[in-house]
Amino acid sequence: MAKSLPPSSFKILHLLQRKGPMSPKQIREFAKIPARTVAFALKRLLKTGMVQRIPNLQDMRKTLYHVEPKTIQKAVERHGVESIIGMQLTMLFR
Repeated sequence: MAKSLPPSSFKILHLLQRKGPMSPKQIREFAKIPARTVAFALKRLLKTGMVQRIPNLQDMRKTLYHVEPKTIQKAVERHGVESIIGMQLTMLFR
């Protein structure tokens, strides 16, 4: 995992944690960030395991993303609360 994630990743994590599973389009609309930035941030978050794809039961053509709290907790434990990413994640999910 990277030492730190871009600010857009933390904004998306916070949004998903507050609002629940969302599609990329919903994330763009709520976070007010460009589609390309959302795609990049989701790719990084998927790679770290902090978010997961889940099927959208209302429209199977669209994918939803949701926060994976156990992975976030493990990341904080692995990096320590004193690390940059540990501090950012702790502040986000307290």
